[in-house]
Amino acid sequence: MICLVYLMGIIILTVFGPTFIDRSISYHIAFYAADEQKVDIDEIRQKFSEEIFNKRIHDAVETGFIEEKDGIYMPTWKAELITFLLKPIGEITGSLDTYEELREKLAK
Repeated sequence: MICLVYLMGIIILTVFGPTFIDRSISYHIAFYAADEQKVDIDEIRQKFSEEIFNKRIHDAVETGFIEEKDGIYMPTWKAELITFLLKPIGEITGSLDTYEELREKLAK
């Protein structure tokens, strides 16, 4: 039974994961936090409109993807886990284009 649930989860993530991974700024923030081990919120704020930024950062904190420690936002175990599980699916399906654009913008 556990194997069946796990298999269904993998199938669901494979089918729907690329859409969520490619389009979700919240996932991108979590991936970036896990990749870089910190998030410069001011830098991200400059790249997105204020309304989108505030909503997405709030969502990322509320869902436990990132947490603030002394003014620095760090990835949580949830960000590390979803990056470990979902980022490879995005790489396999070629659906990380917008995440790569975010990384390039933040690298400038």
